[in-house]
Amino acid sequence: MNRAVLKSKKTMAGLILSILLSVMAVIFAVNDNGYWVLFVLAALWTLFFGIRQADKVTKAGAEGAAK
Repeated sequence: MNRAVLKSKKTMAGLILSILLSVMAVIFAVNDNGYWVLFVLAALWTLFFGIRQADKVTKAGAEGAAK
């Protein structure tokens, strides 16, 4: 099922965007910019939906294999 998750563009876009937002949050925090909190929240939100999409892809693959 890992291959199906890795091939899912929505899942990978969500996870990569979450990483990029986290890096930007660290950069803003180092520079004493108050917007780092928004980037952390956006990263968590994006990560949540990326993992949710990965779960859907995995379950869909498991149901297809069981049939």
